[in-house]
Amino acid sequence: MGKNPLCMTQFYKILSACRTPGLKKDMWECFPPDEPNPPTHVTVIHNNTFFSLEAYGKNHKPLSVDQIYNQLQKVVEMSKNSSTPVGILTSENRNTWAKAYNHLVKDKTNQASIQNIKRSIFVLCLDEILPGDMSDERSVAAKMMLHGGGSQLNTGNRWFDKTIQFVVGRNGICGLSYEHTTAEGPPVVSLMDHVAEFCKTEHDEGLPAENVKPVEKLEFNLDNKSLEAIDQAKKDLDKQVKDLDLTVAKFTDYGKNFPKSVKLSPDSYIQTAFQLAFYRLYNEPCATYETASLRKYQHGRTDTIRSCSIESLAFCKGMCDTNVSQEQKRELLKKAVNSHKNYVNEAINGQGIDRHLLGLKLAAIKNGMNVPDLHMDQTYSTSCHFKLSTSQVPSKEEAVLVFGPVVPNGYGLCYNPQESQIIFGVSAFNCSPETESNKMANSVRQSLIDMKNLMAGSVQAKLLYNEPCATYETASLRKYQHGRTDTIRSCSIESLAFCKGMFDTNVSQEQKRELLKKAVNSHKNYVNEAINGQGIDRHLLGLKLAAIKNGMNGLIYIWTKPTVPVVILNYLPVRHLLGLKLAAIKNGMNVPDLHRDQTYSTSCHFKLSTSQVPSKEEAVLVFGPVVPNGYGLCYNPQESQIIFGVSAFNCSPETDSNKMANSVKQSLTDMKNLMAGSVQAKL
Repeated sequence: MGKNPLCMTQFYKILSACRTPGLKKDMWECFPPDEPNPPTHVTVIHNNTFFSLEAYGKNHKPLSVDQIYNQLQKVVEMSKNSSTPVGILTSENRNTWAKAYNHLVKDKTNQASIQNIKRSIFVLCLDEILPGDMSDERSVAAKMMLHGGGSQLNTGNRWFDKTIQFVVGRNGICGLSYEHTTAEGPPVVSLMDHVAEFCKTEHDEGLPAENVKPVEKLEFNLDNKSLEAIDQAKKDLDKQVKDLDLTVAKFTDYGKNFPKSVKLSPDSYIQTAFQLAFYRLYNEPCATYETASLRKYQHGRTDTIRSCSIESLAFCKGMCDTNVSQEQKRELLKKAVNSHKNYVNEAINGQGIDRHLLGLKLAAIKNGMNVPDLHMDQTYSTSCHFKLSTSQVPSKEEAVLVFGPVVPNGYGLCYNPQESQIIFGVSAFNCSPETESNKMANSVRQSLIDMKNLMAGSVQAKLLYNEPCATYETASLRKYQHGRTDTIRSCSIESLAFCKGMFDTNVSQEQKRELLKKAVNSHKNYVNEAINGQGIDRHLLGLKLAAIKNGMNGLIYIWTKPTVPVVILNYLPVRHLLGLKLAAIKNGMNVPDLHRDQTYSTSCHFKLSTSQVPSKEEAVLVFGPVVPNGYGLCYNPQESQIIFGVSAFNCSPETDSNKMANSVKQSLTDMKNLMAGSVQAKL
């Protein structure tokens, strides 16, 4: 963590580990590879049927991909019909499962099968059945990983006591489920990232393994008592599945990049957004748990970061108070974020309070003493009623961990903050009339947007070229018969004034807003003139040709030369000028002096050639640049997104399509932030 080494023991335990139910307490077992007779097989479950698949051949050589595939095909062939879902027992209340377990293992066949599962490296669940509604695939995938969907879907196709279960659905939905005893989320996600990265590349496996053992089906002898326990487990599980409300959301406006750009801790910033989201929904703060890793200590696990603080509450109140200025709100946000950051540093360095207090309580109980009065105080109980239970689990992949709330009227909130997006899962219980996962997810989104808008006043986008350029946009003349196009010159005196103002720290936010409005309205006026034949000449070309042909050379054009690097032609009929030039050439006349003027040539060197082509679909047209050092930019503006294609020539050292695309994104974001001052999120 930073420059500090971390304890890595959890990485050695997440494979070949399992939890066993007990009447008084559960037992945890691990069968590591550095001990005698380490496991060499994995458990595969398909259609609720369990198999043991040897992963190694002669001389401990791993099976090749093709060999594993062939073995899995045999698993599927041997389990075409669904079996009694023994695995659903592992979803039961631990005491209930312990009783069923003790009865099961009285049978030697059952005992051997369960021991085989416990000793396996991991479990692979091949899910056959899919939910009927797949409209929200991310959330459906999360539910399949968390609980399997219920007794009618895939919950019987699990063994929840195993630390690692990889899950693969028939439609390609995949992920893993993990049992928390062994490790926290980061080591498990590191394993997932490694698997995902490994699958992206080709590997020379050499010769296939020899002496591959056939797949072994694991048998269970189930008497009436066990069958009754399974039926009851189905009912209990289905109630829990029905009660869980789960939403996975992807916030794409920004990610860790923005908080870092304003010198704020990304995790503390996101946690403050959670506080604001909750406060807006319920008009009050709540006790909030965030996982603090203690892995800088040997065998360290976790402590609690209490994200709800005096500073976070002051910020939430300030954000919802119209009498508090933007500058004051910014300061309140910075204080809230920095307060959280300080708490994090204390917690990960062993200065948190919760594990110390828990130790006192457990020590008192173990020694037959009264629990300290502090633990019996109502205030302490309220402070431990974590309506927000949160955890940051970063991953390189587009993935997120999910878990249930820890109190009936609370939320579980896990998040993966990536560089330019944040993926988070929100859970709640349907039995609570107070909570709703989608409502909370939307409130988090709005809080993240509003916090960026608040902080954006101090953000300066990087100057790409520090100058304007002649810009072509297509104007349609289809309101005229056989009409085609003319040019909208998007670069104007007003647009240049806005661009300069955006990068001038002496220009106020209000002045910048006015400059933006003027630039937009100026462009709008130009568009209206262009599409109404006021700056266009293709349909008038014949008239111009006739005029020149008949010696009518007295046409006067107003030519403005503003003091900018690129001449901006306002109200200049572009197609008229083209007509003049073509007519002169056609009639053997000299091209008008205007066309030979360097200023005119510069004004027609369209470094930005653009076109708006709307579509109902997620599609966009693309075309190449019209000058060697320019860009082609076509865009499809939809109701809630803009899809655009940017082209450039690699031979030009000045241009880079990705750089331009990112600059467009940043400009759109900054312009929204600029105009957002009058926008108030609803409480």
